[in-house]
Amino acid sequence: MPAAGPRVGAPPSAGAPIATFVPEDGSVLVRVAPVAGFQGLMRVQDALARLRGIRQTAVEAYSQGEARLRLELTEVTDSDEIADGLAGTLSVPAQVRDASESERSMLIVLG
Repeated sequence: MPAAGPRVGAPPSAGAPIATFVPEDGSVLVRVAPVAGFQGLMRVQDALARLRGIRQTAVEAYSQGEARLRLELTEVTDSDEIADGLAGTLSVPAQVRDASESERSMLIVLG
């Protein structure tokens, strides 16, 4: 795994665990909030799809400002790398609030 660079547009995580995800273990569920409407959802999906190490993104659900997306990976990545990439692409702060390797899921809060 490449060395982590400086966090882009995000404050240090507030004690959220860093989860490392391996492609061979299956897809990763990513929840992102707040996401404003359909356009916001499409921006988040597009931003995630552009990140290095992500093969495919699929929207699973959107409700009350929270988007739920499923990511297929091409390389080992961690929750902070995903949040940092999202922050850089959207030009908004993004912070990992929860991450679980065993559940293969994470929550990213924008803003």
